[in-house]
Formats: sequence, structure tokens, C-alpha cells
Amino acid sequence: MSLRKRILIHGLLAAVPLALIGYVLALLAGLWASSQSALRSGPAVAASGDEVTAAFVWKLPLFLAIGGFAFVAIGEVIRTLWSTKANVPQKTQEAQKEQRS
Repeated sequence: MSLRKRILIHGLLAAVPLALIGYVLALLAGLWASSQSALRSGPAVAASGDEVTAAFVWKLPLFLAIGGFAFVAIGEVIRTLWSTKANVPQKTQEAQKEQRS
């Protein structure tokens, strides 16, 4: 299987569940923010629970999915580089054995 195909398949398998988990976490954060006490008056006015939910519902799943996909892509590239470096000496040793016989 090619590197691009492996990154795409494994990256999507990681990104989709992470996006779903992020969506649930965003809803929980909205519930927690809406259950907080009344807003204080002062220079820094806190956001309401609806504002927190609206901001988190698209940000958290998106960033978790991007982070998961990037983690898998980096891991697949490192795995490919590591396996090709490990296989090179074996191929040269086999070629040397064939040349000797």
C-alpha cells in the first residue's frame, strides 16, 4: 500500500472519532458554562453558555481532527523512513551474497 493511501486511510480513521469526541466535549463545555453563576459586571464580561457552545462546537472537533490526522501522518512518514532504512542493509547483504555465488 502506498504511503499516501496509508496516511489517508489511517488519518481518517483517527480524525473522525476525534471529531465526534470533540463535538461531545464542546457540548459538555457549553453545559458547564451555562450552569455557572450569573455574569459579573466589570471590565471583563464573561461569555454566556450559548456563546461558549457556539464557539466550541466547530472549533474543538475541527482542531482535534486536524491534530489527530497530523499525528497519524507524521507517524506514518516516520514509520516509512524507519522501515526503509532498516531494509536497505538487508537488500545489500542479499545482493552481495548473490554476487559471491
